[in-house]
Amino acid sequence: MRASPPYPDDKEGVIWFITAKGTDLVKAIEAGESESSLIVTGNGEMHARVEGRSEVVQDREKLEALWNPIASSWFDGIDDPDIRLIRFTPDFAEVWATKGAIGFAIQIAKAKVTDEEPDMGDHFEVRF
Repeated sequence: MRASPPYPDDKEGVIWFITAKGTDLVKAIEAGESESSLIVTGNGEMHARVEGRSEVVQDREKLEALWNPIASSWFDGIDDPDIRLIRFTPDFAEVWATKGAIGFAIQIAKAKVTDEEPDMGDHFEVRF
């Protein structure tokens, strides 16, 4: 699959992706499915589910601003006709701050032994 990591744009309040024509996501968006979800995992201590809208955008200036060695490893240069930009606009996020993978495993094991609900860390929701 040819796709870049996410590129958050704080000024616009969106997340950009560089991907390719023909990917399942591009096909879905072009077919009218704009509702999207992202699952984000941080350093093992932060996890989020982000909901929002996605759209395929043709914007050469934005592509030039995002272009980097990572993106170039999937394409035949910045002029590759298969390149597509996806603009993801978040609406809602659900976030968990945990004690890391080991802490999570300990909480699950403890819950199995004691029948107590595991401490999954802090949990909150954000509306954009």
